[in-house]
Amino acid sequence: MELDPSRRLSIDLITADLDSAEELTALLAAHVLEPARLLYSMFRPRHDETDHVTFGNLVDIGEGHIVLMKLEEPIEARVARFDPFLRGFVLLCRLFPQVIEPEGFEHTLFIPASAYFERSRSVAHLLWGDLACLVGGLLRLDGPPPPLNRGMKGGYEPEPNDAALAELRAIQALLRSATAVPDDEGRYYSRLDIGLRPMSADGARELDAILRAGARQRLVWFGDAELGYEKAPDGDYREAQVWVDRGVFPTVVPETISAVFALDFVETLRLDRQTGLCAHCGRPLLLTPQQVARVEHRQPVYHADCHEAHRRRYIRDFQRGRTRKRDAEHA
Repeated sequence: MELDPSRRLSIDLITADLDSAEELTALLAAHVLEPARLLYSMFRPRHDETDHVTFGNLVDIGEGHIVLMKLEEPIEARVARFDPFLRGFVLLCRLFPQVIEPEGFEHTLFIPASAYFERSRSVAHLLWGDLACLVGGLLRLDGPPPPLNRGMKGGYEPEPNDAALAELRAIQALLRSATAVPDDEGRYYSRLDIGLRPMSADGARELDAILRAGARQRLVWFGDAELGYEKAPDGDYREAQVWVDRGVFPTVVPETISAVFALDFVETLRLDRQTGLCAHCGRPLLLTPQQVARVEHRQPVYHADCHEAHRRRYIRDFQRGRTRKRDAEHA
């Protein structure tokens, strides 16, 4: 399984309805659960999944005994998998601080690879229903009831988090304004098109402040302690902790909700495909090379579903126009 490169966390936030528990759950499933499951070659999250998806299958071991066989896939230790997982993990912990003890999250910020190797399996084994339950608590809704996930341990009870939700709404509003066509700044303000992304000066400064405060350039030691065995003096074997050192790599680690989305957004500015505004719904989308050419020629571009809606509306309006014209001719 590979992540869909056309899906960006920041763009999904811009287009999401944060008052909808279903939409917020779907966003978190795509950008929290899916990157974690990718590390273990597990199935993509689905709204109707059960713990058989993440933990295994019921196996008849004889004499009327049926057990759920837990899946223990090895982690895929690839640097390319690190950023999507860690950003989702930070978002999960900031929205739902009850899922991890405070010192555990601080340890993650101090040694980022610790979350990758020590925490990712528990995130991967969360279910869509678990997220829906947590989101219900975040939005102060009644239900849904906690699912019967055998992998759930400890602090996953749904709880409100008004400060985190307010921060999520604020960064959504900022990104929406950043992707809109900037207003004329006034008589003594001139914009020059040299191929860069236009944005209001205030929006650019606010995004930059978020990144300066909450996103840090880090050198990540990509290592962890694994269980091994050594030969004891008596000839038997005993467990031993083995440090596996894979080297280091540089990356930027976001530490707040705002920084997670701001970092993802500014990275879209470096993509070959640019972001544009859908002519049907007015919200941003990532442009294909063909759509980039259309924008350069001042032609409209659409989301795939919006294009179909636009086509149906065009046909409907065209038919109504013909009907009105025919009725006028026969009046």
